[in-house]
Amino acid sequence: MKLLQMAVLAMVLFVGSNAHALTINVLATDTITAKLATGRPGGLPALSGDTLVIFGAHVENVHLANGLNNITFIGAKGNSWDGTTAGSGPGNPGNCLDGVGTNNGIVVQGINFQNGLTHIALTGNLCKVLYCTFRNASVGSIIISGDQSTVTGNVITNSGGGDSIGITGGGSASPNVTCTSNQIIGSTFNGINIASNNVVCTSNVVNLCGSQGGPNFGDIDVSGDSAKVMSNAVYSCQTNGIAVSGQSMTVTSNTVLYCQGGLKLSSSGNTMTVKSNNIQRIATDGITITDGTGNGGTIQGNFAYYCNGSGFIINGATPASTTLFLTSNATFNSQGFSIAGDFNSITSCTATSVWGAGFTITGAHNVMTSSGTNICAGNGIVVTTGTGNILNKVFAYTTTGQGLDNEAPGTMVTGSSFVANRINVSLSLAPLPVGTFAIYSGNNPVGVPAGPGTGATAWPVPQIP
Repeated sequence: MKLLQMAVLAMVLFVGSNAHALTINVLATDTITAKLATGRPGGLPALSGDTLVIFGAHVENVHLANGLNNITFIGAKGNSWDGTTAGSGPGNPGNCLDGVGTNNGIVVQGINFQNGLTHIALTGNLCKVLYCTFRNASVGSIIISGDQSTVTGNVITNSGGGDSIGITGGGSASPNVTCTSNQIIGSTFNGINIASNNVVCTSNVVNLCGSQGGPNFGDIDVSGDSAKVMSNAVYSCQTNGIAVSGQSMTVTSNTVLYCQGGLKLSSSGNTMTVKSNNIQRIATDGITITDGTGNGGTIQGNFAYYCNGSGFIINGATPASTTLFLTSNATFNSQGFSIAGDFNSITSCTATSVWGAGFTITGAHNVMTSSGTNICAGNGIVVTTGTGNILNKVFAYTTTGQGLDNEAPGTMVTGSSFVANRINVSLSLAPLPVGTFAIYSGNNPVGVPAGPGTGATAWPVPQIP
C-alpha cells in the first residue's frame, strides 16, 4: 500500500511540474507547428504560459488552435519566418501566424517575418507584437481583433493589399489599444488603422503609404472615443496624413509633410484638444476639424504651411453649445483660414502670404481678437453671414482685395487696422446679403463697391448705435 501511495504521488508531482510554463526551443531543423503540438516532455502539446524560442529560418504557416492562450514566440538572433508556402489546415493559408478561433494573450517578440499573405492575424485579448520586422506581406503585417492590444517597436516595409497595422477593439479598458514607436515604409492602404475606444497612438513614423486610400482615410487612421494621437510623423503619403474621429480626442505634436492631405479630425462629442501639430507641403488642405456636435475644445499652436488648399478649415456647429477656442495658430502660403459655426473664439492667429482670403468667418457670435493677415491675393478678412460677430484688434495689410469685407449684419469692429488694401473696409450690397456694422472703430473709413468688379465709392464711418 505504501509503495502504491508513493507511485501516485510521483505521478502527481510529474503532472504538476509538467503544467508549469516551459521554454521550448524551435531549431532550424524543427517546425514551429510540430513544437506547438509535441514540444513538451513526453511529446505533449504546448500549454498556456509556454514560450517558444525561434532559431534559424522557417518557411511555415502556423495556425493556433482555438483556445490556445498565453503563448509567447521569441526570436533568437538570426531568425526568420517566411510565409510563402501555400499552407493547409483550417486557418488562413499563407499567413505566417494566425488563429483558428480565439487566442488570448499571444505575445510575438523579436521575429523577422517576410512574404506570405498576412504575417500575423490574431483574434483575442491582451495580444502583443513587440520589436519585430515585417517585409513584403501580400496583404497586411499585423492584424489584431481584440482588446488591450499592444504593438510597439516594429519595423514594417512593403505591405501589399491591406493595412500595415490594423487593430479593432471593443472594450472599455484604458488604454485599450497601445500602438507606439513603430516604423512603416510602403503600405498600399493605411500605415496604421485602429478602430477602438481609448487608443494610445504615439511616436510612430509612417512613410510612402496610402495609394489605395480615399479622401477620408489617414495614413494613421484612428476611430473611437478618447483617442490620444501624439508625436507621430507621416511623410510622403497619398491620403490624409492623420485622420481621427470620435469623442474627447487629444491630437498633439504630430508632424505631416508632403502628403495629399494633412490633419483631418471629426469630433462627435465632448471637447477636443488639438495642439502643436506641424503640417507642411500638403497637396490639399492642411488642417480640417469638424466639431459636429458643438462641444468645443482647444485648437492651439498648430502650423499649416505651404498647403495648396486651405491652411485651416474649421467646421463648428450651428448653434454650438460650447466655444471652440483657436489660439496662436498660423498658416503660410496657403488659402488661409475658413471658420464656420457659432461662438468660435479666434485669438492670436495669423495668415501670411495667402492666395485666398486670409480669414473667412461664417456664423454668428464669433469673436476674433489680435489676429490678422498680411499679403493676401484675395480679401483679408471676410465675415459672410451671422449676426453679432466681433472683431477686436484685428488687422489686414497688403491685400489684393478688401482688407475687411463685411457681408453680415451687426458686425462689431473695435481697435482694428486695415492698411494698403484695394479697399480697406467694405460693406456688401444687394443682391448679396447686406452687411452692417453695429460698432465700427478702426483706422480706416468704410468703402462700398459700386458694383461687381468695380471700384469703390466713399462711405461714411457708421455711427455707433
